[in-house]
Amino acid sequence: MRAKAINDEMKFAASKALAALAKEDVPDSVLRAYGLESLKFGRDYIIPKPFDPRVLLWEAPAVAEAAMKTGVARKKIDIDEYRQQLAFRLGKGEQVRHFIMNKARASAGQNGLLAEGEEQKVIRAAYQIQDEQIGTPILIGRRSVIEEQIKRSITGLRT
Repeated sequence: MRAKAINDEMKFAASKALAALAKEDVPDSVLRAYGLESLKFGRDYIIPKPFDPRVLLWEAPAVAEAAMKTGVARKKIDIDEYRQQLAFRLGKGEQVRHFIMNKARASAGQNGLLAEGEEQKVIRAAYQIQDEQIGTPILIGRRSVIEEQIKRSITGLRT
């Protein structure tokens, strides 16, 4: 952006992006890095963890957009293209995830069967698919086990 200043709007955009990210489902890579089974927004988790790679993807575009809107940016950019460039900087794993999510958004509204629906990872993926309005996930597994896992996820209990 080559911003000539950092203004209050940019700081506010940064804080809003962090607050929104903290409310999102925490990826397995972050949970593993901290030796946790689950992590939910609440009293003990109000900002994303330092090793959460998604911070770059949420924070930088929000600040860049605020810089352009307030006129301190010396360079105008396409925010979606910028997000994609940032995802590529994070490595192959994030590139693949970014590609899959964009493809899924392009075909939004479809149903999707998710095998191993009793697994916590699969349940979190289903939640994200539904939350981002990509489609309607259908979990395959024993109903009672899936419902118990969902209950544990909602209440923040460890599995």
